[in-house]
Amino acid sequence: MKKILAVILVLVMVLGLAACGSNTANNTPSTPAENTTNTGTEQTSGPKVLKVATKADLTNLCHMLTTVSSNDTPGQQVMMDRLFEYDYSTGESTPMLCTGYEQLTDKTYRLTLRDDVYSWAGDKFKASDVLFTIKTAIDSGVHARYYGNFDVDNFVVEDDTHIIIALKNVDTFITTTLANIPYGMAVEASVQGDLADSQFDLSKLTYYTGPYIPYEWETGVSIKFKRNDNYWGGTPAFDEVILIATKDPSSRASSLESKTVDLALEPPTTMVSTIEANPDLSVISVPTTNSHTLFTNTLKAPFDDVNARRALALALDREAIVEVALDGYGKVSDSILPVGNPRYESAPDSYYRYNLAEAKEYWAKSKYAGQTVTVKLTYAAEHEMAATLIQQMWKELGVIVEPDPVDGSALRSAIGETDTSK
Repeated sequence: MKKILAVILVLVMVLGLAACGSNTANNTPSTPAENTTNTGTEQTSGPKVLKVATKADLTNLCHMLTTVSSNDTPGQQVMMDRLFEYDYSTGESTPMLCTGYEQLTDKTYRLTLRDDVYSWAGDKFKASDVLFTIKTAIDSGVHARYYGNFDVDNFVVEDDTHIIIALKNVDTFITTTLANIPYGMAVEASVQGDLADSQFDLSKLTYYTGPYIPYEWETGVSIKFKRNDNYWGGTPAFDEVILIATKDPSSRASSLESKTVDLALEPPTTMVSTIEANPDLSVISVPTTNSHTLFTNTLKAPFDDVNARRALALALDREAIVEVALDGYGKVSDSILPVGNPRYESAPDSYYRYNLAEAKEYWAKSKYAGQTVTVKLTYAAEHEMAATLIQQMWKELGVIVEPDPVDGSALRSAIGETDTSK
């Protein structure tokens, strides 16, 4: 089986960027994809519509059955509610569908839920739905990274608003864990037929509780959401939200400048200064827990040699990568976790630092004199620039890097491959 080693080559934590119009409202959202107050397109009458340029179309609508993709995040944020929500500005998790919790043991927690939450189909959200959501995700077999620590056999549904959740291992950040986007809750009573059918069938997607309901999806182009008038959190700000798939980051920014959209997610960092110079536009920059990570196949040369891995890690000038590839919009982490992650702890003696002299010493101890490696990356401009920089840095050790741009799905497939020749 192919082993993936990410721990020695975490590059940077980036800042979440969104550009938006600023000529009609001035409220600031908690996260870029949750901006429901700024609008830049000209709207004089009729429904209040928010048009958002996203980096890609949604891959599916049922998050419990399929691997979570960052492409799905904007849609999940407007469709789903979680037990807790995370405030990037404070680093704190606050109750959402949960009104409070009590730690019973180091691995069990008693949650108290809201009693005024209903699915889009009108069924009440209950404690048993927490068990249903988590168990369904575990049974799907694709969510080990998110749901693998839950011990569902020892969950206890006490009544409609109280549930005891059990963990296999201690998680001192359980509220932050449950605030992750993939932990959106579903109402079992609202599931129509086979749950899998609702992945792409809007008529059967009735089990979420969020502020906006999808009603029209043109695959690969856009998905439209209407306001949930029965939303427990109050009347949503917009009558309609439209997510427009715009793969090219420059095109996302251009559509904002032409006022065909109100919000552009993840504009290229090279265009931020231009956007900021436009008096009709503004840039929202918030710290996120995202990281740019270089995964390596530890069964293939030269990554099968511990000294080579240490050398290659030490030969990476991460500060230069942040400054050049990300135009300074990011922070270097000295840990496998990004600086903004609540679990982050500094590890200054790790190999997450730049020291070319030390890198050459480790390389001399390895069994390799030179090597050619292929680096797969997505078609993002910052990734291509990062690959070019890595190419220059590893050349100092005699390693030749051959960049191989692929789309996101191909990259995820390559990471999960068991073929050691890849």
